[in-house]
Amino acid sequence: MTLISHYITSGSVRGSCGHRHRTEAAAQACCERDQAGIRHAYPSTFPTQAYSDRVVIAVHEDGSETCPVREREDEERDAEYVAHEARLLAERKNR
Repeated sequence: MTLISHYITSGSVRGSCGHRHRTEAAAQACCERDQAGIRHAYPSTFPTQAYSDRVVIAVHEDGSETCPVREREDEERDAEYVAHEARLLAERKNR
């Protein structure tokens, strides 16, 4: 994998914010500002609220893109699955 060039935010509905961010934290702050703007523009009287679908995307020097948050979530989910599988195996062994 190549080095990260910059970060952007994008969503399938909201689209891109239109700027490049130097850090993941700056891109995340941009996502949060978009979310705050939507909540302000569309106050909800329903149980659910309007939300922004933008996520942080890392753009690498070779042009490839990855989603750092999703990668971390995948790693956490994988770790949870491995722990769950280990518990199941231990339970079967103790029967």
